[in-house]
Amino acid sequence: MTKLEIFKYNLRFQSWGELYLGCKAKWITPQDVVCFYENNKVKAKEEDFVSLSLALEDSYYQFLEQLKTLVYKNENITISKNEDELTDCVFNYIPSKYFKIWELELLMKTISLPISVSDKLSEVASLFDKMNYPEEWKPFLHYQPQENGKVSGEDAIYQRLIDYIEEQKENYKS
Repeated sequence: MTKLEIFKYNLRFQSWGELYLGCKAKWITPQDVVCFYENNKVKAKEEDFVSLSLALEDSYYQFLEQLKTLVYKNENITISKNEDELTDCVFNYIPSKYFKIWELELLMKTISLPISVSDKLSEVASLFDKMNYPEEWKPFLHYQPQENGKVSGEDAIYQRLIDYIEEQKENYKS
């Protein structure tokens, strides 16, 4: 099972859409999804998990299709994407609300890296692009103009990043 930072804070996945995104972005595997469920890291019904497990026995494609079905069944959201298409820009067809937990995970993973604050902020800037430019990240990006009255040194920017992560962890718990 892939070790995720969010699990250190007893955060769980709240929807199948978050797991679908994780699989499509290759941050986790279908086997991880099974382990997450078995270790109570996914808020889900047992019958949903059974159908997902059966789909995984068939193929990766069936697994992803079943995940999309569960998203629709539980949240009435349709993820329309043909898994056979070669181009795969997940931002175009997966609702942005499913990115929040992954944004938090990737930011937490970045700040836990044994690198300098400067390198961590550079990594966050790289993630900013990969996560489709989340507006809420602008206060802790080097190259973004800072609001009037906000200190713009590296330490201040890093502190805003830490504060944001703490706020998001609390938001996700509630």
